[in-house]
Amino acid sequence: MRVILDTPNVQQHILRIWDGDSFLKAMNTEQFLLERYGLLRTLPQLAETLKRSPEGLRITLRTQSEFAAKVNAARLKLGRRVYFRTPDVAKLIDGVRDVND
Repeated sequence: MRVILDTPNVQQHILRIWDGDSFLKAMNTEQFLLERYGLLRTLPQLAETLKRSPEGLRITLRTQSEFAAKVNAARLKLGRRVYFRTPDVAKLIDGVRDVND
């Protein structure tokens, strides 16, 4: 099974799931991530999506970079646990500048 990225325009990415014979379904980035992770995801899950190690991502998020600011805007802390809002992460992946839109 493969995931194929199709970009009809800059703001909308369509993910198509290929099982070897045909496309199973087409969905946007947010739908794909929600189906896979749910509304909230942990730092290791976010690292997996971004193809980073969890420790490397954790260090990056402590910097004063633009990327860190955008990802930290999607952060939600519940007690000692840190989660990231999947819809906001999808917007970041799709290249939307402000996750608060």
